[in-house]
Amino acid sequence: MTATGLMRPTGTGRAARSAAGAVAVILAATYGLRLVNLVITVALARALGPTGMGLVAAALLTVEMIDTIRDFGLREALIYQPGLDPSGIGTAGLMIGLAALVQASVMAGLGLAGAMVGIGPDLAALLLWLAPLFLLTAIGSPQEALLLRRGAFRARAAADLLGVAVKAAVALPLLAEGYGIRSLIWAMLASVLARSVVLWLLAGPPAMARPRRSAVAPLWRYGRHIATVNIVGLLRTKADQYLVAALLLPGALGTYFLAARLPEIAIYAMNVAITTVIFPVFAGIQRDGGGLAGAYLRALRGILLLLAPVATGLAAISPLAVPVLFGPGWEDAVPVLALLSLGGVPMTLGWSAGDVFKATGQPQLLSALSVIEAALCLPILIAVVTIGQSLVWTAAAMALCEVARAALRLWFMERYADVSARLTLATVAPAILAATLMGGAVWLLATMPLPMPPAQRLVLCIVSGVVLHAGLVLLIDPKGVTEARRLVARRRPPPDIPHPSPRRPTS
Repeated sequence: MTATGLMRPTGTGRAARSAAGAVAVILAATYGLRLVNLVITVALARALGPTGMGLVAAALLTVEMIDTIRDFGLREALIYQPGLDPSGIGTAGLMIGLAALVQASVMAGLGLAGAMVGIGPDLAALLLWLAPLFLLTAIGSPQEALLLRRGAFRARAAADLLGVAVKAAVALPLLAEGYGIRSLIWAMLASVLARSVVLWLLAGPPAMARPRRSAVAPLWRYGRHIATVNIVGLLRTKADQYLVAALLLPGALGTYFLAARLPEIAIYAMNVAITTVIFPVFAGIQRDGGGLAGAYLRALRGILLLLAPVATGLAAISPLAVPVLFGPGWEDAVPVLALLSLGGVPMTLGWSAGDVFKATGQPQLLSALSVIEAALCLPILIAVVTIGQSLVWTAAAMALCEVARAALRLWFMERYADVSARLTLATVAPAILAATLMGGAVWLLATMPLPMPPAQRLVLCIVSGVVLHAGLVLLIDPKGVTEARRLVARRRPPPDIPHPSPRRPTS
């Protein structure tokens, strides 16, 4: 099939045009949300120091570990499921509630057991207080899935923004009053509750019917692979932090967690936010029967145009960002932040492959990918942390694992979706080149001795990087800029990328 033919289906054109506005809304909301989270992180780091942040990191890592089975992948199943009926929604809602009850019970059990399972009293108390998070999240999970299924991205973004506003309104005054870690706990609980309530108000009560046993099988067949991806994916993406927690001192975990927090906020969270739009749009394109390979390549070029400069720029300004934001005592976080930020480029390069496999009804490919990635990366990370006992070497190993992961995902896309790895790299090369040149120039500016206070130099570097990257993109990748402007203007993008359509699912 020709590229022109791939661009003809009206469903694909409408999805691509509507996706532009949806991505803009989701990203604006997510950047606002992450900015507030960054402010809270800075306040915590200044109030608690490395040891206190180590305790916070241990509690949040435990929450994330238990949260890997959240809804057993049923949120994605509700988004994908063809011919969804009220009984399917009711069945999924019941299963999500049961999963949340199990999660809350495990969390509370760890808190109550405390010393019997090797958990200190401070961490045990935190886990007990955080146990209701899972139940409060489950209240709004079906409504969130249904909003995303019908493309109500603005409503979902509004719920996110209100939730983070509540979090800031609770956390920052309590931190100022000296409540320390307790301020974070109360803020998280209030934020999740507010978000779930808003999701109910915006989505309305779903048309649920009595759960039926026959609806379980199709939901479970799809969702189990997403649950596998979540479980194995956490082991891969957070293995470095878990290993640092297990094998190094608590202060080392606090330093590493803080350094990892900035790339998580600026890069990882942006990829997650984009997926909330891209996956439903890809699923709609697949149901309409046209152009998914082209949509994938255009989306990947746009995502890297946005996030590659964030990754290289964050690495470049790390010598200034750490002392300015977090104060003295965090010097060891600088090289860790730089390395983990650079790992954001290959992370983003491989990310959207998972959305393609989910949208084509092949989540088993994504779960297989996650297992292989974990099998490749975990032994390397364990060896580096055990032998090297170094935060810098751990971060370097994590960045190399992201490179291996991206290469594997490009191979999977070529093997199972008929999208050439060479074509993919050629499509994104201009965006990566522009980001690399900008990052190098900003690093020189950040390390150059200038008669300016560090905060002013940090602002100068950020502004210079934004201006320089804009100029480089116009020079190196004008086609990408033109395509982005046409999408925002709600015009049909030109068929400039030759590609075959992805292979249809076999089952």
